[in-house]
Amino acid sequence: MESREKTGEKRGDFIDSLLQIKNSEQNPVYKFEGDNLLYQSGTFFSGFESSSTCTSFTLMELAKHQVYQDLARKDINNAIEKHGWTYEAFKEMKYLEQTILESLRLHPPVSTIDRYTRQNYKIPDTDIVIEKGTPIYISLYGLGTDPRFWDKPEIFNPDRFAEGNHIPDAYMTFGIGPRMCVGK
Repeated sequence: MESREKTGEKRGDFIDSLLQIKNSEQNPVYKFEGDNLLYQSGTFFSGFESSSTCTSFTLMELAKHQVYQDLARKDINNAIEKHGWTYEAFKEMKYLEQTILESLRLHPPVSTIDRYTRQNYKIPDTDIVIEKGTPIYISLYGLGTDPRFWDKPEIFNPDRFAEGNHIPDAYMTFGIGPRMCVGK
């Protein structure tokens, strides 16, 4: 970024946008620079990578399962016929959403969620205590394919996410709580 700023080279990309925001900043209290600029870049690239991974796996599953591909295509076409290429059309594509959620269950773009315990926690019916500050790693793939939570977990089935079906708390592809993915 520093060399782009020095040379003035313009590529019409994300870095140009960040530099434009930084250089047009009018608020003296909040400066868009240094670590803040770095964090925003990290957010962008994290979202890009996980979105492209999700898209790739969803397309792979649709290629393998013609019946679901046909249902998703019909869902998309019906919504576009009704609303055109609008946000309302996208919000109405429920089967497409189910397909994406099922793809994320089987192929989470992030393998684990990590957290630290905020207080001591005694595991029920055991003598085990997890001490405050202990790192906890949760396998998203493990949760998404655990037969205790999912019927035939190895099978791709977007109907699991149909309206009215119970979604287990084990579905944490976007995380959970106040640190949930902003991309959800």
